[in-house]
Amino acid sequence: MNDMREQYKHFDKQDFLEDDSFISWVKGTSVAATALWTAYIAGAPANIAALRAAEQALRLILSAERILPPQGMEDTIWHSIQAEVQLAGQRRARIRRLRVIGVSAAAVLLLMIISTGIWLFTGNRTVSTGYGETTRLLLADQSRVILNANSALTWARRWPRGESREVWLRGEAYFEVNHLKQDQQPVRNGERFIVHTAGLDVEVLGTAFNVKARRGFTTVGLSAGRVKIHLHGKTGEMQLLPGQSAVYNEQTGILQKQEADITAISAWKENKLVMNNASVGEIIQVLEDTYGYRVILEDTTVIHKRIQGTIPVKNEDNIIFILSGILKVNIEKKGNQLLFRQGN
Repeated sequence: MNDMREQYKHFDKQDFLEDDSFISWVKGTSVAATALWTAYIAGAPANIAALRAAEQALRLILSAERILPPQGMEDTIWHSIQAEVQLAGQRRARIRRLRVIGVSAAAVLLLMIISTGIWLFTGNRTVSTGYGETTRLLLADQSRVILNANSALTWARRWPRGESREVWLRGEAYFEVNHLKQDQQPVRNGERFIVHTAGLDVEVLGTAFNVKARRGFTTVGLSAGRVKIHLHGKTGEMQLLPGQSAVYNEQTGILQKQEADITAISAWKENKLVMNNASVGEIIQVLEDTYGYRVILEDTTVIHKRIQGTIPVKNEDNIIFILSGILKVNIEKKGNQLLFRQGN
């Protein structure tokens, strides 16, 4: 049940409407779904209002489907109206007009309901995080994403059958892609998962990897599986194996492959900052990109110092306190500014 709460606690109205288990519960076609959602509602989740709104909208759509007239009913009604006109003259003619108006209004209303139902299940969704905030996402194909701070991910609410699963990333995220390919045939579009960034596309079938797109550089680190990297506007591709990373420089257009410590690259999702001979300048970038600080150095030579080790980063105060001790500097926080001063 705790796993269920974690999975559904971020759902909004649209997410509920796309969940197969939720739909089965509303339709009343699954005993398991009924038990699952009854237990979830009993727990008084914070998004209960969104759940109830989705339930109401779905019941309206299902109700609209049940009142669709049988085939040929329009012709039957029309011939009946014509017969009444011929028998009753002017008075019946006026009734016919009223009935036609009523039928037209009902048709317009039904079209609006059906169109609303189509809209509810299509379109894109974007989730953004603020400074110092991370969030976990479950996509429609059951792929999982951890979105880092100061980042945004956009994807289709429901991918059309047979088409590639595509998402657009600004910032940093860790992906665990659901593997859909189950045979040895050539890869089909519906089996592909593609992450788009400003400078390149990362294509996978099913794997775990980290993508970071900040400050004109995109870094892809592969934990498991295999990925292909395509540069925008260029032919050819680069393939990565587990333990490798690729760095793309948007200014120079150069894409380089290198061996990498993937654990260090994706340590942020476990609230850690792993530094393998990292410079203070690189750590400052983390403070600025992840927490929104503007760093001012009283002594700029400190930027070239290098640090080895792991810093817990549940919040920025941890980093500031530990850095102050390691670098032997005083770090003053004023609003969104950090001033590095020489220690006593």
